[in-house]
Amino acid sequence: MVFFPAEEYHQNYHIKNPKAYKEERSTSGRDVFAAQYWKK
Repeated sequence: MVFFPAEEYHQNYHIKNPKAYKEERSTSGRDVFAAQYWKK
């Protein structure tokens, strides 16, 4: 599998667009999944 760097506007998205990133993250279910399956 070959991976390529994302376009520049995608780099550091969480820093460049913190409001949009927080909104997406809060609705994605990622944090709930991680808390459920990535227990220490």
